[in-house]
Amino acid sequence: MNIQPILKENHSEIYKEMMYVYKTSPKIDVTRGKEYSPNLLSNPDGWDGDENWLNYGLKYNIWINENKCPFTVKLLKSLEKEGVYIDFTGFSLLRGKTEIEPHTDTKKPNFYPKSIHYGLSVPENCYIIIDGNYFDDSLLHSAYNDSKENRFILYIKLV
Repeated sequence: MNIQPILKENHSEIYKEMMYVYKTSPKIDVTRGKEYSPNLLSNPDGWDGDENWLNYGLKYNIWINENKCPFTVKLLKSLEKEGVYIDFTGFSLLRGKTEIEPHTDTKKPNFYPKSIHYGLSVPENCYIIIDGNYFDDSLLHSAYNDSKENRFILYIKLV
């Protein structure tokens, strides 16, 4: 199932919820991958990461933050009912004039050979190095934001 058209059709509502949590939820500088509970790989109460790259989880094995992003979570759950299994999803912020160094994600507890990075707000001079709509997190990848603006995406890790 190609979910890109569904995300595009619902872009404005997803974007509104993402901006709401960006403006209202705390930004927490933590060691990436810190375990908050047996079922969570991210802070359930706000954005986490470092000062330049932050993530806001919606699902890390279990659904979280559903009360703050009800439309987005309902939409993603509807995709699961159609046979798209989402194991890991949320919003990601890459601040202006920063980069995510080339890396692989195979050292995490689960890695996701199919990932979607749907752009919610992607300024010019901002890009990710991947191959196609889906990319394999176990392969080397990186992201760059050479603009002065923040880049926001919805990331979806498919199993």
